[in-house]
Amino acid sequence: MLGLITPLMPLAFSSVEPACPSDIAYAFSLTDLPRDLTTDMYTPPDVCFNPVTIPSLLESGALEYSWVPWSSMDSDLAPSGAFVYKMSDGGMLYKKITAVPSDDPSATLKFGLAQEETETAANTFDEVEMLTIDDSIVAEMKRGIKCSEAAISFTTTAPFSTYDKFFWAAGPFKLAGPNSGCGAYVYEKKGGGLVYHSC
Repeated sequence: MLGLITPLMPLAFSSVEPACPSDIAYAFSLTDLPRDLTTDMYTPPDVCFNPVTIPSLLESGALEYSWVPWSSMDSDLAPSGAFVYKMSDGGMLYKKITAVPSDDPSATLKFGLAQEETETAANTFDEVEMLTIDDSIVAEMKRGIKCSEAAISFTTTAPFSTYDKFFWAAGPFKLAGPNSGCGAYVYEKKGGGLVYHSC
């Protein structure tokens, strides 16, 4: 079982400064999927959920969220994956992601430029899983790999065409993004090396 993850050790992060528009690598919109179509969808285990931190989502009644990669979703409903939210009414709400320009009014999640992951010295997700150091970043990466590792679905579009697989990370990764408090996609590059894009 993973220990508690504290946001007090963002040592691997090269920047916590707000991003300028030119510092945004990509963006996604979030679109609610009809609840009657998602009742049988995959729901991650409780250990994979994180507290909601985005004010507009909190106001909508979202309490916790988890990332569900495209490989675990209905490809017709969410071909790029979705975030699933535990709602205050006891139900689940899935929000699919769709790539949009960063200046699009529907761009809810904006991700900064790639940052090298330097805390672990690991080059692959397999190497991360073999690490034995007690560190909040390593613990969150191991949890992310267990909960949401998947192959890249955007294989022809930069920056994704240089990546092999990815997972979602929260915990200390929330401190690294242009909007802080969101999280990050962590990528294993083709040929090795780890980078992350924080929102």
